Amino acid sequence: MFHKVFESWSASTTRSKLIISLMIVSIIPLLISQTILFYYYNHTVKEKIMASGVNSVEQTARVLDSWMQDYLDYVLSIISDDTIISATKELMIPDTPNKAIALSQVKREFSAFSSKKPEVAISLLLPDGNNIVFDNDSTRFTVNLWEGQAGLRNEIYSTAIGKAGCTITKTIPDRQFRGQVKNYFHIANKIVDQYTLQELGVIVVTVNEEAVSSLFAQSNEESAYSVVVSGEGDIISAQNKELIGLNTVQDCGALLDILQNPENGVILKDITRTVVPTLSGKRTPTCTVNEIGKAVALTGSVPAAQWYIVNIFSGSYFYSDITTIRNTYWVVSLITLGTIILVVIALSGSLTKSAKSIVAAMERAKGGDLDIQVDIKTKDEMSIVAQTFNEMMVKISSLTNNLREERDRTANAIKNEKDAEIKALTAQINPHFLYNTLDAINWSLIEKEEYEISRMITSLSSILRYSINNKIKIIPLSDEYEWLKKYIYLRQCANNTFNAVIDMDPHIAGCKIYKLLLQPIIENCIDHGFEGYISGGLIKIDFRSYDEDAIEIVIEDNGQGMPEEIVREVMDGSYSHESAHGLGLKNVLSRLHIYYGGDARFNVESTLGKGTTIRLLLPKL
Repeated sequence: MFHKVFESWSASTTRSKLIISLMIVSIIPLLISQTILFYYYNHTVKEKIMASGVNSVEQTARVLDSWMQDYLDYVLSIISDDTIISATKELMIPDTPNKAIALSQVKREFSAFSSKKPEVAISLLLPDGNNIVFDNDSTRFTVNLWEGQAGLRNEIYSTAIGKAGCTITKTIPDRQFRGQVKNYFHIANKIVDQYTLQELGVIVVTVNEEAVSSLFAQSNEESAYSVVVSGEGDIISAQNKELIGLNTVQDCGALLDILQNPENGVILKDITRTVVPTLSGKRTPTCTVNEIGKAVALTGSVPAAQWYIVNIFSGSYFYSDITTIRNTYWVVSLITLGTIILVVIALSGSLTKSAKSIVAAMERAKGGDLDIQVDIKTKDEMSIVAQTFNEMMVKISSLTNNLREERDRTANAIKNEKDAEIKALTAQINPHFLYNTLDAINWSLIEKEEYEISRMITSLSSILRYSINNKIKIIPLSDEYEWLKKYIYLRQCANNTFNAVIDMDPHIAGCKIYKLLLQPIIENCIDHGFEGYISGGLIKIDFRSYDEDAIEIVIEDNGQGMPEEIVREVMDGSYSHESAHGLGLKNVLSRLHIYYGGDARFNVESTLGKGTTIRLLLPKL
């Protein structure tokens, strides 16, 4: 192997050796320095971003913990209010004559507490199943909050009565709250008579989930994502409201369907199972870091509510800045290397110019140009070589003139003979051979169960047979309809950037139309209307009856559209440019004039950036 490399190196020109040597000497240091810089920036930037992320999660966890602790203290202050306790005891007495007074006292106290947190609703759940709800926005009692929620109401009541301290429910999605569809959760605690320890009822404070989500900065779901989950894995708050109420373990399949990046759903499930249990006993907000594949998950605990903030960062979040720096360095390095190469090429060119002139002359002499002479004006050794070469060529030329003439005559004779032979062997391909070959390929594909390719071959065969048949120029509209579907299908197979909708009134299927009249319009839509599109293109074709004597064909697309001046020139017949936008339409206009004379109508409406609509009004044939 090394022997072959050495032979190739020895056989290369001096100029090539100079350029190759420089590239090797330049590229190796560039690669080494690029690798070192990449790993250095990777480590440094990742550490800084990680530290910033941990600090942000810890700070958010502290804010949310303080915020929830404030709500818990708020609930405790309500259940400790002597007036509310007294009024609740009165309401528990059957047929009490003081019921109105007790309700008024509860209303007044709830109003006073609600003024401190006007964004919440306060409920008193009584043992007999009655509810008293105060909503600061309406300043009145209502039962709308618990209407149709008997199961949830009884579950909250039973849970709160059966435990000491506050109960925090998971977020309830898509419920009517103050006239709007909202997500909310409840904080509940039982009211106990401080003297008799009698359980009087349950106070419930209802909080809008948006109050939690407002504490988080919104980010791009594909690169960074934040959710708040409970210890059981229920999603309390999230950027995507469709996730609220789902469980990261039990509803993992639904998470994968909703999230833009399904990997985040799997990470949430793993965090709930493995990381959350390790934080459940922490009394102060704490943050842990877990690297899962290319992603990083930061989990912060909120002890006051037994919630957990989970921030998931994708690899692109960490490496986007690093990639930009690396690409910039590469661009600068390549520009520098290119500049050096150009300088070396220029210098080596001047050094080897004389030698190349002699070599080029030798190559031309080798090819039969015996009159070639080398013109070198330098006074170095190469000028001596050039003079000797010129003298040698003069002698050789004088000895071979007759042979060259004879060779030219022989060459002309051979050429004429070859031309005649080629013309004698020229033949046309029988179209039936092409159809039979395509049919054989189709059956072979069917045997191999390649049905999609078979469909493409069948469509291509039909299009070729339809197009090549020059005996029939006027065909039923239904044939043109079927041909268009196959043509568009093949174009979609080659460039799947658009969809097509083709409709035809069955009553006009038997009407006649000139074959391939619409093909230039459809081709113009696909090739030029959707130029640069990756997806999202749409063509609508509608064949319908206009009146007893005419049919209407409407072709619409949502492509790039055409400039107004091109549309105007096409319509008035003055269009003469070579622009791709107008040639297809001009072709159709010419054919309409030839086929139908003045009986056909053609109209174009186009807006740049929005699309084009073309209407044809043709007489029924």
